[in-house]
Amino acid sequence: MRRTIMLAALCLIAFSATTAPAQDDQAAAQMTVLREQVQARLDHLDRGVARAAQGLAQAGLTGPAARQVLHELLLACPEAIDVAAVDSAGRMVTMEPAAYRHLEGTDISRQEHMARLLATRGPVMSQVFRTVEKVDAVDLEQPVLGPEGRMVGSVSLLYRPDALLAEVIKGLAAGQGQAPEVWAMDLEGRIIYDQDPQEVDRNLFSDPLYQDYPELVALGRRIQAQGAGQGGYSFLAQGSDKAVNKQCLWDSIGLHGTWWRLVLTRVVR
Repeated sequence: MRRTIMLAALCLIAFSATTAPAQDDQAAAQMTVLREQVQARLDHLDRGVARAAQGLAQAGLTGPAARQVLHELLLACPEAIDVAAVDSAGRMVTMEPAAYRHLEGTDISRQEHMARLLATRGPVMSQVFRTVEKVDAVDLEQPVLGPEGRMVGSVSLLYRPDALLAEVIKGLAAGQGQAPEVWAMDLEGRIIYDQDPQEVDRNLFSDPLYQDYPELVALGRRIQAQGAGQGGYSFLAQGSDKAVNKQCLWDSIGLHGTWWRLVLTRVVR
């Protein structure tokens, strides 16, 4: 009897030793696919805006030809809320779709990312901010260069990061049969994506929702400081008022010096 119990215990230890690394390997593989697909989507947007900037360099910033360039950008990037040609003073002079043309002439030069673009003449991606369209969104900009490399304006593409991430994760769920549990934040602690939409746009470090979970807030500081890693925390299960323990790993994606953290989680007992 004792020998049987000892053998059972050894088998359980062996099983635990082999399944835990297997779960870690699976999570790491999921994270690799998730990171690559989200980054690929960001790169697609960036290439689209860069092509539009080249088009506007030939077509000019206003007129039917400029509108056609922006219309083609919209078709190529369905995540976009709107797109705009912006002049060298930081005014949106041509906008698509038609629903946003009433904002043509609006000065956006005081927005932080626009100040960077005007100062560096290089591409920029903003943090999430409150836009003149009255939405919380991200602006991706590429400079429009005229003769001899002189910057004559820029192309703006406005989008919601949660919409972009939701599409990528929906695609992963279709391919794998189940969506991975994912959330994402910017380096200011803002939740830019969560499968619970009520958490999107909350700040992990200051929102009252998270203050009863100091382990999560502390982990958030690690996620903010480190480009990749893993850890654990306790927080409410989705759709429940009961806290559960979770393990997670995170990685980074971004454009033009603006970084996001992707966090892949699983519930542990």
